[in-house]
Amino acid sequence: AQVSRIWSIAERKFTDNFIIRRKMYESLVESNITYGSELFGFEERTPLERVMRMYLRWTMGVAPWTRVNRLLEEAGCTPVFLRTARRAVSYELKARCSPCQTLKECVAYNREPRNAFAVAKIKYYNSMGFASDTIADMIENDVDIGAILQRRHMDQFAQTQAVGGEVRPFTLPGYLLRGTDFRMVARFRLGNETRAEQSWRTDKTCRVCQREDETMDHVIMCSGVGGGANGLLHESGRGRHRMLEIIKWREA
Repeated sequence: AQVSRIWSIAERKFTDNFIIRRKMYESLVESNITYGSELFGFEERTPLERVMRMYLRWTMGVAPWTRVNRLLEEAGCTPVFLRTARRAVSYELKARCSPCQTLKECVAYNREPRNAFAVAKIKYYNSMGFASDTIADMIENDVDIGAILQRRHMDQFAQTQAVGGEVRPFTLPGYLLRGTDFRMVARFRLGNETRAEQSWRTDKTCRVCQREDETMDHVIMCSGVGGGANGLLHESGRGRHRMLEIIKWREA
Protein backbone atom coordinates (compact mmCIF):
# COMPACT_ATOMS: atom_id res chain seq x y z
CA ALA A 1 0.00 0.00 0.00
CA GLN A 2 2.84 2.40 0.82
CA VAL A 3 4.58 1.70 -2.48
CA SER A 4 1.35 2.31 -4.40
CA ARG A 5 0.78 5.60 -2.59
CA ILE A 6 4.31 6.87 -3.25
CA TRP A 7 4.15 5.79 -6.89
CA SER A 8 0.77 7.53 -7.30
CA ILE A 9 2.11 10.82 -5.89
CA ALA A 10 5.18 10.63 -8.11
CA GLU A 11 3.06 9.81 -11.15
CA ARG A 12 0.97 12.94 -10.64
CA LYS A 13 3.66 15.44 -9.66
CA PHE A 14 6.89 14.15 -11.26
CA THR A 15 5.72 12.30 -14.35
CA ASP A 16 8.87 12.83 -16.43
CA ASN A 17 11.48 13.07 -13.67
CA PHE A 18 12.92 9.62 -13.07
CA ILE A 19 15.64 10.84 -10.68
CA ILE A 20 13.15 12.36 -8.23
CA ARG A 21 10.94 9.30 -8.46
CA ARG A 22 13.84 7.01 -7.61
CA LYS A 23 14.85 9.27 -4.72
CA MET A 24 11.27 9.12 -3.42
CA TYR A 25 11.49 5.35 -3.31
CA GLU A 26 14.85 5.36 -1.55
CA SER A 27 13.84 7.91 1.09
CA LEU A 28 10.17 7.06 1.66
CA VAL A 29 9.92 3.33 0.94
CA GLU A 30 13.28 1.60 1.25
CA SER A 31 14.21 3.47 4.41
CA ASN A 32 11.12 1.92 6.05
CA ILE A 33 11.26 -1.63 4.71
CA THR A 34 14.96 -1.98 5.56
CA TYR A 35 14.59 -0.60 9.09
CA GLY A 36 16.52 -2.83 11.47
CA SER A 37 18.53 -4.45 8.68
CA GLU A 38 21.58 -4.26 10.96
CA LEU A 39 20.08 -7.30 12.65
CA PHE A 40 18.78 -9.26 9.64
CA GLY A 41 20.95 -7.89 6.85
CA PHE A 42 22.97 -11.08 6.34
CA GLU A 43 19.81 -12.90 5.24
CA GLU A 44 18.48 -12.11 1.79
CA ARG A 45 14.78 -11.34 1.94
CA THR A 46 12.90 -11.82 -1.30
CA PRO A 47 9.93 -9.56 -0.41
CA LEU A 48 12.24 -6.54 -0.09
CA GLU A 49 13.75 -7.20 -3.51
CA ARG A 50 10.28 -7.72 -4.95
CA VAL A 51 9.10 -4.33 -3.67
CA MET A 52 11.99 -2.52 -5.35
CA ARG A 53 11.52 -4.37 -8.65
CA MET A 54 7.78 -3.65 -8.59
CA TYR A 55 8.31 0.08 -8.08
CA LEU A 56 10.92 0.27 -10.84
CA ARG A 57 8.68 -1.60 -13.28
CA TRP A 58 5.75 0.68 -12.55
CA THR A 59 7.87 3.80 -12.87
CA MET A 60 9.61 2.75 -16.09
CA GLY A 61 6.44 1.30 -17.60
CA VAL A 62 7.94 -2.09 -18.45
CA ALA A 63 6.35 -5.53 -18.31
CA PRO A 64 6.45 -7.76 -15.18
CA TRP A 65 8.54 -10.37 -17.01
CA THR A 66 11.37 -7.91 -17.76
CA ARG A 67 14.70 -9.45 -16.74
CA VAL A 68 15.69 -8.36 -13.26
CA ASN A 69 19.38 -7.82 -13.99
CA ARG A 70 18.67 -5.63 -16.99
CA LEU A 71 16.02 -3.68 -15.07
CA LEU A 72 18.37 -2.90 -12.17
CA GLU A 73 21.22 -2.02 -14.50
CA GLU A 74 19.02 0.34 -16.52
CA ALA A 75 17.73 2.08 -13.38
CA GLY A 76 21.23 2.38 -11.91
CA CYS A 77 20.22 0.33 -8.86
CA THR A 78 21.76 -2.56 -6.95
CA PRO A 79 19.93 -5.31 -5.01
CA VAL A 80 18.58 -4.33 -1.60
CA PHE A 81 20.53 -7.22 -0.07
CA LEU A 82 23.81 -5.60 -1.06
CA ARG A 83 23.05 -2.54 1.04
CA THR A 84 21.50 -4.34 4.02
CA ALA A 85 24.44 -6.75 4.23
CA ARG A 86 26.93 -3.90 4.34
CA ARG A 87 24.90 -2.19 7.08
CA ALA A 88 24.92 -5.42 9.08
CA VAL A 89 28.69 -5.79 8.69
CA SER A 90 29.32 -2.18 9.69
CA TYR A 91 27.01 -2.46 12.71
CA GLU A 92 28.71 -5.62 13.98
CA LEU A 93 32.18 -4.09 13.65
CA LYS A 94 31.10 -0.99 15.59
CA ALA A 95 29.39 -3.13 18.24
CA ARG A 96 32.64 -5.02 18.88
CA CYS A 97 34.32 -1.73 19.86
CA SER A 98 31.37 -0.37 21.80
CA PRO A 99 31.85 0.44 25.53
CA CYS A 100 28.42 -1.10 26.19
CA GLN A 101 28.99 -4.51 27.75
CA THR A 102 25.46 -5.69 26.96
CA LEU A 103 25.96 -4.96 23.28
CA LYS A 104 29.25 -6.85 23.27
CA GLU A 105 27.52 -9.86 24.85
CA CYS A 106 24.86 -9.73 22.13
CA VAL A 107 27.57 -9.75 19.48
CA ALA A 108 29.26 -12.70 21.18
CA TYR A 109 25.92 -14.53 21.32
CA ASN A 110 25.38 -13.95 17.61
CA ARG A 111 28.72 -15.64 16.92
CA GLU A 112 27.60 -18.95 18.42
CA PRO A 113 27.43 -21.66 15.71
CA ARG A 114 23.86 -22.70 16.47
CA ASN A 115 22.52 -19.17 16.32
CA ALA A 116 20.44 -18.42 13.20
CA PHE A 117 22.15 -15.04 12.84
CA ALA A 118 25.58 -16.71 12.82
CA VAL A 119 24.45 -19.28 10.27
CA ALA A 120 23.18 -16.57 7.91
CA LYS A 121 26.38 -14.56 8.42
CA ILE A 122 28.65 -17.52 7.66
CA LYS A 123 26.59 -18.34 4.58
CA TYR A 124 26.95 -14.75 3.40
CA TYR A 125 30.73 -14.70 3.96
CA ASN A 126 31.10 -18.01 2.13
CA SER A 127 29.05 -16.71 -0.82
CA MET A 128 31.51 -13.81 -1.04
CA GLY A 129 34.43 -16.24 -1.11
CA PHE A 130 35.67 -15.78 2.47
CA ALA A 131 36.06 -18.37 5.22
CA SER A 132 35.14 -17.53 8.80
CA ASP A 133 38.78 -17.77 9.90
CA THR A 134 39.80 -15.29 7.20
CA ILE A 135 37.18 -12.81 8.37
CA ALA A 136 38.35 -13.22 11.98
CA ASP A 137 41.95 -12.47 10.95
CA MET A 138 40.82 -9.40 9.02
CA ILE A 139 38.97 -8.13 12.07
CA GLU A 140 42.06 -8.59 14.25
CA ASN A 141 44.14 -6.62 11.73
CA ASP A 142 41.57 -3.77 11.55
CA VAL A 143 40.84 -4.35 7.88
CA ASP A 144 37.81 -2.55 6.43
CA ILE A 145 35.70 -5.66 5.87
CA GLY A 146 32.64 -3.68 4.84
CA ALA A 147 34.40 -2.04 1.90
CA ILE A 148 35.94 -5.34 0.75
CA LEU A 149 32.61 -7.16 0.89
CA GLN A 150 30.92 -4.28 -0.90
CA ARG A 151 33.40 -4.46 -3.78
CA ARG A 152 33.17 -8.27 -3.92
CA HIS A 153 29.40 -8.21 -4.00
CA MET A 154 29.35 -5.49 -6.64
CA ASP A 155 31.78 -7.50 -8.78
CA GLN A 156 29.67 -10.65 -8.50
CA PHE A 157 26.47 -8.82 -9.39
CA ALA A 158 28.12 -6.92 -12.22
CA GLN A 159 29.37 -10.13 -13.81
CA THR A 160 25.76 -11.19 -14.38
CA GLN A 161 25.32 -8.09 -16.55
CA ALA A 162 28.43 -8.47 -18.70
CA VAL A 163 27.77 -7.68 -22.35
CA GLY A 164 30.22 -9.21 -24.81
CA GLY A 165 32.64 -10.01 -22.00
CA GLU A 166 32.67 -6.40 -20.80
CA VAL A 167 31.18 -5.47 -17.44
CA ARG A 168 29.01 -2.40 -17.75
CA PRO A 169 29.14 0.19 -14.93
CA PHE A 170 26.11 1.06 -12.80
CA THR A 171 25.36 4.46 -14.26
CA LEU A 172 22.09 6.09 -15.20
CA PRO A 173 21.45 6.30 -18.98
CA GLY A 174 21.11 9.74 -20.50
CA TYR A 175 17.45 9.36 -21.47
CA LEU A 176 16.51 8.74 -17.82
CA LEU A 177 18.44 11.83 -16.75
CA ARG A 178 16.46 13.96 -19.18
CA GLY A 179 13.18 12.10 -18.63
CA THR A 180 11.75 12.68 -22.13
CA ASP A 181 9.61 9.70 -23.20
CA PHE A 182 11.68 7.53 -20.87
CA ARG A 183 8.97 4.85 -20.57
CA MET A 184 8.86 4.25 -24.32
CA VAL A 185 12.66 4.18 -24.60
CA ALA A 186 12.91 1.82 -21.62
CA ARG A 187 10.43 -0.60 -23.18
CA PHE A 188 12.49 -0.78 -26.36
CA ARG A 189 15.83 -1.06 -24.56
CA LEU A 190 14.61 -3.77 -22.16
CA GLY A 191 13.14 -6.01 -24.84
CA ASN A 192 9.45 -5.32 -24.25
CA GLU A 193 8.86 -4.33 -27.90
CA THR A 194 10.49 -7.34 -29.60
CA ARG A 195 9.08 -10.83 -29.23
CA ALA A 196 12.41 -12.52 -29.94
CA GLU A 197 13.78 -11.31 -26.59
CA GLN A 198 10.77 -12.64 -24.67
CA SER A 199 12.06 -16.10 -23.79
CA TRP A 200 8.72 -17.30 -22.43
CA ARG A 201 6.98 -16.89 -25.79
CA THR A 202 6.47 -19.86 -28.10
CA ASP A 203 5.51 -17.67 -31.06
CA LYS A 204 8.27 -15.13 -31.70
CA THR A 205 7.37 -14.19 -35.26
CA CYS A 206 6.92 -10.57 -36.26
CA ARG A 207 3.45 -9.33 -35.33
CA VAL A 208 3.17 -7.48 -38.68
CA CYS A 209 4.67 -9.65 -41.41
CA GLN A 210 4.38 -13.01 -39.57
CA ARG A 211 7.42 -14.36 -41.47
CA GLU A 212 10.57 -13.95 -39.36
CA ASP A 213 11.46 -13.70 -35.68
CA GLU A 214 10.73 -10.25 -34.31
CA THR A 215 14.24 -9.07 -33.50
CA MET A 216 15.07 -5.37 -33.39
CA ASP A 217 17.02 -5.62 -36.66
CA HIS A 218 14.04 -7.24 -38.34
CA VAL A 219 11.63 -4.59 -36.98
CA ILE A 220 13.85 -1.81 -38.35
CA MET A 221 14.06 -3.48 -41.75
CA CYS A 222 10.37 -4.40 -41.88
CA SER A 223 9.14 -0.96 -40.81
CA GLY A 224 11.55 0.90 -43.07
CA VAL A 225 12.59 3.44 -40.41
CA GLY A 226 16.25 3.03 -41.42
CA GLY A 227 19.39 3.15 -39.31
CA GLY A 228 20.80 0.45 -37.08
CA ALA A 229 19.66 -1.08 -33.81
CA ASN A 230 22.56 0.48 -31.90
CA GLY A 231 21.47 3.98 -32.78
CA LEU A 232 17.82 3.22 -32.09
CA LEU A 233 18.56 1.79 -28.64
CA HIS A 234 21.30 4.25 -27.70
CA GLU A 235 21.24 5.18 -24.01
CA SER A 236 21.02 8.87 -24.85
CA GLY A 237 17.50 8.32 -26.18
CA ARG A 238 18.34 9.82 -29.58
CA GLY A 239 16.37 7.06 -31.32
CA ARG A 240 13.01 7.87 -29.70
CA HIS A 241 11.66 9.52 -32.86
CA ARG A 242 12.29 6.31 -34.79
CA MET A 243 10.62 4.38 -31.97
CA LEU A 244 7.52 6.53 -32.42
CA GLU A 245 7.57 5.73 -36.14
CA ILE A 246 7.73 2.00 -35.37
CA ILE A 247 4.78 2.26 -32.98
CA LYS A 248 2.70 4.20 -35.54
CA TRP A 249 3.68 1.67 -38.24
CA ARG A 250 2.43 -1.21 -36.09
CA GLU A 251 -0.83 0.57 -35.30
CA ALA A 252 -1.38 1.27 -39.01
